[in-house]
Amino acid sequence: MHKNDVANGLVTPFEDIYGVQYDYVNWSKKEDKLSVYDTTSPVTKRTIVYAYYSDNRKEVAKARVDLGDTIEEAKILTGDPYLKVAEVAEINEAIAHALETLRQARDLVSPDGTTYLRQANYAELQQAIDALRRLIDKYSKIAADRAGDRNRRTGGASGGGNSSSGRGSRLFDTGREVTTKIQLSMKTVM
Repeated sequence: MHKNDVANGLVTPFEDIYGVQYDYVNWSKKEDKLSVYDTTSPVTKRTIVYAYYSDNRKEVAKARVDLGDTIEEAKILTGDPYLKVAEVAEINEAIAHALETLRQARDLVSPDGTTYLRQANYAELQQAIDALRRLIDKYSKIAADRAGDRNRRTGGASGGGNSSSGRGSRLFDTGREVTTKIQLSMKTVM
């Protein structure tokens, strides 16, 4: 079975308005599946021939879901208390770009004023996923390292209140003495 030449006016690959790419495979005798038609054989009766294309529809759909999930993961990371304001701003900028990639659709106006001709294709979706994933990995590690450093410095204490951090509770004992003395003083006055 040989691959037949693509007809003069046939465009391959091409993308539809949903960002799905179609690649010419061969001429087919059937519309819904590939049944190779040999263009070198003589035509002896009325024959309908179809250009058969493969597509990446499933991959594009999965990439859209993956990008949505990655955006949610990045949004959660922006609430990490160990990230600095500029770091959160960088993540938010990447989230905005990823959301715009998902929003992209035919006839919508882009931020730069041009009009989109189609939804994002697989490559564009994957680029947005990769960009967010790099930041998520980078800043998750930074936040975890900072949390680890803090725990090593403080012994894991929460940082507030009257935590003794294993040194005994002298403040509590002193507080009880003061309370007892105030109660005795009040009884004496009355």
